[in-house]
Amino acid sequence: VKMHNGKVVKVKGGDYGWQIDYEKTVSQAKKAIKEEIDQKVIDTYIADPSEENKTAISLKRKVKYVNTAFKKDYETFEYDWDEENFIEISLSEQKVYIIRNGKVKFSCKTISGRPTPDRETRKGAYFIKTHGDRFSKIGVPDLIVCYKGLFIGIELKAPNGKPSELQLYNLREIEKSGGISYLLYPKDFEKFKKDLESF
Repeated sequence: VKMHNGKVVKVKGGDYGWQIDYEKTVSQAKKAIKEEIDQKVIDTYIADPSEENKTAISLKRKVKYVNTAFKKDYETFEYDWDEENFIEISLSEQKVYIIRNGKVKFSCKTISGRPTPDRETRKGAYFIKTHGDRFSKIGVPDLIVCYKGLFIGIELKAPNGKPSELQLYNLREIEKSGGISYLLYPKDFEKFKKDLESF
């Protein structure tokens, strides 16, 4: 395939653009299971399992697709491609090219998600406030937080509060699993904010 810059690349394999229709395929299979085959044909195959007799007892159905692409060559994958009409995505240039009749008809910038410093997706914070009731797991930290991609469990306590053994156990388990845990008292809040800033 000739790319937008004239460079020729070899592309083959894959099932690009093709998606089998699951519901119709299941329906085909159910009908095939219920379909009766002449007993004589079966007996002939049992006596002589040749390719010809195998074909005689085989049920063939046309594949049903939800989406289709240029064409599907089940023998030679190289022929699946329309060399004159395709979409090219250049990771090095971070651009998309629409090729029609072998020529660039449209191009635009894109972001592929590659983690380069100038295009890194900004990370924020997400949290869940847990409530201790009969429907929740006992000892789970008060706040379950995802901050800049880090998992943090925070057990909040009043100045004179004391954590239970189960709460301490869950905080340790979070640490063992590669997360970060805090037993947070009001007096430690400023240090906690500095910790977050350092992540």
